Amino acid sequence: MTNSAEGAATKRRQVATHENRRLMYAFLSRMFEREVTLDLLKELTSSNNPILDAASMEGFEDERLKSGFELLGRYLKSASEADPNRVKLELAVDYASLFLGVKKKPAHPSESVYVSNLQSMYQESRDRVLFTYWEAGVDKKKEYTEPEDHVAIELQFMEYSCRRVCEALQKSDTGEAIRFLKIQEGFVRDHLANWVPRLTKDILESAQVDFYRGVATITDAFIGIDAKVIAASLDELRESIAK
Repeated sequence: MTNSAEGAATKRRQVATHENRRLMYAFLSRMFEREVTLDLLKELTSSNNPILDAASMEGFEDERLKSGFELLGRYLKSASEADPNRVKLELAVDYASLFLGVKKKPAHPSESVYVSNLQSMYQESRDRVLFTYWEAGVDKKKEYTEPEDHVAIELQFMEYSCRRVCEALQKSDTGEAIRFLKIQEGFVRDHLANWVPRLTKDILESAQVDFYRGVATITDAFIGIDAKVIAASLDELRESIAK
């Protein structure tokens, strides 16, 4: 391979890694954002659903992640053979129980509830999250009424910033890619990794169906893996600048 060909292959690999991360964050954000609709259920139970192969994506091989996808996959296989309206209702009941305050545990799926001594929303942690969004040049969609530190919005922010990394790499803008990876590194360390494991633990203890147990297992495992992927990507890009 020539140096040019090697560089092109490296760029494709790097972009593929961060595109895979983007897809994972987009999937997880949607799972927490609202109930599963019939259209989404149809997509999830289709035979060509790519998300169930996500555990084998490059850079994300992990036994706990795999077990989460196996749990989710078994549920979806069973769901594909059942009445979709019954499955939708079953998932809606569990979603309401877990995320809409029908039960006291889990608590509201927002960071401030989990890290504040007051266990209430809109605390200091929410302000820190909001500052990070502003630093990255984004804001929450106005039509989404949950607080900025809701798990779905934090995951959506990571999806957005992964997209920005991909765009920067495709333009060979290493500095911009590093900037967004550093934002991600701090966001995972100071926010997601600081409270989501407690949320997923509560979900695993309280969920009535394997769908949300699978989602919780995947989320917890992926955040741990992703911190390492971000660190490795930053090291690789910094080395490329130093050469």
